[in-house]
Amino acid sequence: MSVTGSGDPFASRLFFDFLRRLDLNRNPNIVVTLQTNGVLFDEPHWRRLGNIHACKHIDAYISLDAGCEATYRQTRRGGNWTKLVRNLDFIAGLRDSGVLKCVRLDMVVQDNNFRDIPDFIGIARQHDFHCELMRIVNWGTFDDEEFARKNIFYLGHPERAEFRRVMRSLAAYEKLSLGNLPEFVRPESEARFHMPHWRDTIRDKRDPPPKS
Repeated sequence: MSVTGSGDPFASRLFFDFLRRLDLNRNPNIVVTLQTNGVLFDEPHWRRLGNIHACKHIDAYISLDAGCEATYRQTRRGGNWTKLVRNLDFIAGLRDSGVLKCVRLDMVVQDNNFRDIPDFIGIARQHDFHCELMRIVNWGTFDDEEFARKNIFYLGHPERAEFRRVMRSLAAYEKLSLGNLPEFVRPESEARFHMPHWRDTIRDKRDPPPKS
């Protein structure tokens, strides 16, 4: 059971109350994954979820999207870097005690955070967490032109070359998952992955449509 990609389990009253009502006597083999930004994943909130502490398997996936506070303010507006960093120590303790089986830090890579990738991995390494990189996807959040600026994976994007250099200079970390970005650290495989050209994604709306 994953709670959830559509709301934080600690910030959403609906999901938090759902977890508090979870009865392990009726669901003894349930596996729980907490998908959270980590800001409210602290001792007081965790104590209120005492009913799931004995769950056989709990994982935590934490969205950082940054490797430092300055970038975090851009990518996770409304978040609290100081609380998050403090909570990572608490979460690491839960993992060390066996309450959490796996903790993974996540980064959605885009134009304003790709330079933070080494520091993001460093935070994971510091706590012995897993970490994963993934491409930005437009779920209707951005218009076409804004998404074209943010999506550094487009061929011809002004910052794509720098992004490739960052990816190919990453230090090895056995708990790093490249998600859907492996071609950027293995040059021989990049040609197999097709991306639209950046210029084609920001065509002036006044331009006539291309001929079919």
